[in-house]
Amino acid sequence: MVVVEAIKLEREKIKVDMASMVDDVVDVFLRNYMKNNIFHAHYTESTSLLIPDLQQQLYLKMKDDKKA
Repeated sequence: MVVVEAIKLEREKIKVDMASMVDDVVDVFLRNYMKNNIFHAHYTESTSLLIPDLQQQLYLKMKDDKKA
């Protein structure tokens, strides 16, 4: 009976170890993916001042373009 308990404990330990390794690998993968593939944009006040100017430029361009 002692051997059976030892095997069960060893299996549980292996499960915990594997879960820990998977957690670490997934965490590293996701951090690298986000660092390399996700564009982070931050709102600034200067952007809000720029938008009306861009809208005006677009309006003038479309007004002058007969196809639009």
